[in-house]
Amino acid sequence: MAEHYVDIVKDALADFDDNQNSTEYYESLSWIGLKETIAWDNLSPTDTIIINTNIQNELQNEPCN
Repeated sequence: MAEHYVDIVKDALADFDDNQNSTEYYESLSWIGLKETIAWDNLSPTDTIIINTNIQNELQNEPCN
């Protein structure tokens, strides 16, 4: 179920942002609210590192005005 929501949120974020970033970027952001799920636990260690790195990088950026 979580994977289904990841795709929906990823597509919505990309549309809202006019696809200014990579698909990986939007997919990473879509996992923010799903880290306490079985789907998160089923990701590979490499995937979780990539997702967490992308999220941390985004949180460190200054907000847009």
